[in-house]
Amino acid sequence: MHSYVMRVLLILPFIANTVTAYEYDINVAPDPLVASQDLMQINISNYDYSRFIIKNNHPAKDTLDELFKRYDPLASASNLKNAGFTVISERPNTMRVLAHSRLKGYLLKLYPTNEKVNRERDMTWAIHRCLGAENIRTVIKKLKLKHITVPGKWVYYVPNKSSLEDQGIKNYAVLVVDRVNIVEKSESKEAWRNASKEVIKELYEILSRGYSSPVLPSNIPYSREGKFSCLDTEVPERKIRSETARKFLSPEMQKYWDKLLHDGGNTVGFQIFD
Repeated sequence: MHSYVMRVLLILPFIANTVTAYEYDINVAPDPLVASQDLMQINISNYDYSRFIIKNNHPAKDTLDELFKRYDPLASASNLKNAGFTVISERPNTMRVLAHSRLKGYLLKLYPTNEKVNRERDMTWAIHRCLGAENIRTVIKKLKLKHITVPGKWVYYVPNKSSLEDQGIKNYAVLVVDRVNIVEKSESKEAWRNASKEVIKELYEILSRGYSSPVLPSNIPYSREGKFSCLDTEVPERKIRSETARKFLSPEMQKYWDKLLHDGGNTVGFQIFD
């Protein structure tokens, strides 16, 4: 069958042409329907996270080195601006989500070190996000999932890492993330309402392991490449309320979701309050 026809059968096509940034909006309160019980936490003092460090042959590495050596963007918001970064999302005294014209296809996440609360952080926030993405990627590869993806995530050490360490600053990491070409939030809602059984089964395989987030339109939005992307990997593994994901599905798929839960299998990641 023609690939376009198959896509129509799986999900409604979308025609919007602009890249949106709602999924990077951190100016919202935590969703109370996402359970707070974390199943996987790491202590970076004795955890080998070297596999997450960006390699020298990464396409963004040379540009990152140039920008961070010349402008030291981690130091302050003004340095970020001088380096040519565009702030997509920010909250006072916390993470900035950034884009740059010379880093097409990527976003950066960082905490400016001149803000007191950020000087007290370590790099756990970045390692957790890489580990969360790795967990999802492992499931996708093992089960050969076709409709759900996860962006690549890497940790970049700033060039003045040693100087920051001498100052007692432990958060000298920048998170580099593949930029996903997603549709508007309203279109992602519609996409999930029209998702097929095949898509819902793949979603179950991810969430039932405690990976990603059940707030589907915001945290697993639909992309213009025709797939759903797991953007939220902040917590590598946690208990997830099954009902939160269910509410975004069509009545027919809600029944199928209930069947998947009833039939059991791997449900270690679910808190079931239905």
